[in-house]
Amino acid sequence: MKKILKQHLITSQNGKVLNRSTERLTDNGCGMLNLTTRSTATHCPNCQTLVTDINKLRGRCDYCRTQSCCENCETKCKVCSRKLCGRCRRGFVGQSSIITVCPICLNYLRQRQAFNDRLLIQKIGHQRQIMRQHEVARLRALQLQASGIRSRNQIQITGMKTRNQMQVAGMKSRSQMQIARAKINAKLAIIREINRLKIALLKERRNCGQRFYRSF
Repeated sequence: MKKILKQHLITSQNGKVLNRSTERLTDNGCGMLNLTTRSTATHCPNCQTLVTDINKLRGRCDYCRTQSCCENCETKCKVCSRKLCGRCRRGFVGQSSIITVCPICLNYLRQRQAFNDRLLIQKIGHQRQIMRQHEVARLRALQLQASGIRSRNQIQITGMKTRNQMQVAGMKSRSQMQIARAKINAKLAIIREINRLKIALLKERRNCGQRFYRSF
């Protein structure tokens, strides 16, 4: 029996065997050939997944340059598109969802997020200041409106007092005029009565004189 053994090795840059495949061809001497093929799987250095096809390995991480990864654990930075292994990838919570980034881009994103937070805080403070100014202006407007209402009420009260005083003064003057007229009318009545009595006295005297002359 004859045996022919063929072995194919795939090694890394460091000399580590990544994949080993063997082919064994046997001949039993009767013209019957038997081919046996064996292939050993290797583990992914990153996720320890069995990899039977060497084409599924994706090489070293672009950030650390030490860890290798396969198609199962390969990730890329969403900012700079670097190939990352499981140790170097980071997660950043963005505005919509969580994204995978490298440590360098994560630092930049954190600085940008801090800057945006400061801008947001300044914007909120500015809006609060504007709202506070609006409230102060509204309170001042209400105070001016209240003072205007008080001044108008005071003017109305003063006008009502003045009208009442004028009415009272008019009533007093009318009553005084009525009293004066009554006094004048009384004096005139007395004068008329005196005149009537004088006329009657003169008539009586005249009649008495005429009777005295007739007696002689």
